[in-house]
Amino acid sequence: MSQRIMHETRHSLRNAAREVLEFVFASELLDPSDCLWMVFPRLGNVPLLDNTTGAFASLCADFPRTIIPLASLLRELASRGTHLVLVTSPGGGAKQLASALGGHLGPLAGQRIRAIEQEPMPTRGLVGARFSLRGGLNLLDDGALWPDQPVTFSVELGHVRDLRMDFEKEYGACP
Repeated sequence: MSQRIMHETRHSLRNAAREVLEFVFASELLDPSDCLWMVFPRLGNVPLLDNTTGAFASLCADFPRTIIPLASLLRELASRGTHLVLVTSPGGGAKQLASALGGHLGPLAGQRIRAIEQEPMPTRGLVGARFSLRGGLNLLDDGALWPDQPVTFSVELGHVRDLRMDFEKEYGACP
């Protein structure tokens, strides 16, 4: 299957979104994208990758046996060469997350991370080199994934290209 549309009940959509995000970030650790766009109204340091059993130790030996939060995943990807574009609504967390990452990346932060806070957000989602996740999610610090509209995950290159072009048109090219 090259596309999955998630539009179930609020609870089941949160679970499906969490599973897809875990898959996306595990695949990114295996083969990082040149650029990763995250465009959501709210973006916090949500716990994403369950490494309590050490299942992801082969992807990053430095990860502790715990649930790995978004900031740790993004820091690892940026250190492997991924450029990050973080876009939220004003006060939605993009600048705070970028600042937290910058403290760990040093001089690389300015080259690899761009944080934008603006309204409106005509298109929302997450896109890398080989996948797109289009739709409304809020990733909150307390671990909640709050969907506010159906979410579509796709690995079809046409969908990936289209979302990337939408983001580049709205927020500029990757750093």
